[in-house]
Amino acid sequence: MDAALVMRKKDGLPPLPHRSNLEIIYQGKMMLNQIAAGMRYLEDNGLCHRDLRAANILVYVQHQFAMAIKITDYMLPLHILAYPPPDLDLLELHWRWMDPEALECRRFSIKTDVWAFGCVIFEILNPGRLPYSLEKTQIEDPKGYFSNLFVFFFVTVHVLCSKN
Repeated sequence: MDAALVMRKKDGLPPLPHRSNLEIIYQGKMMLNQIAAGMRYLEDNGLCHRDLRAANILVYVQHQFAMAIKITDYMLPLHILAYPPPDLDLLELHWRWMDPEALECRRFSIKTDVWAFGCVIFEILNPGRLPYSLEKTQIEDPKGYFSNLFVFFFVTVHVLCSKN
């Protein structure tokens, strides 16, 4: 049984109405448009989110076909962004949403946000799944520091590219 349905029953709320595929697609498109608009606003104001992922997006449902999206938890500390310490453990960051350049150089830009937005699209189209979770060989969170993660990530990217 769906966790949301269980919570609604627990709280005495009526079950959610059945939604057609068209409604689901429409709502997903509305969400993505608002997220993109929010990210554009940050870029226009010289900001980089640096941690865009579905967990940092709040959805306020106003009614069946209207919702407001709020992007939260942005702007990591400057010491991580400009000159990260050499022993920075990328497990403290959310590496599944990071672009290859951010993983390699540990510097963030709007390109990092664009890559992460692609991962958010994946999360919205595959509810409850993390980026790279559909791979036959499951990616585990690497233990250790940047160099191990970098090698691991690019081996994975090579495998993904060779499948296409």
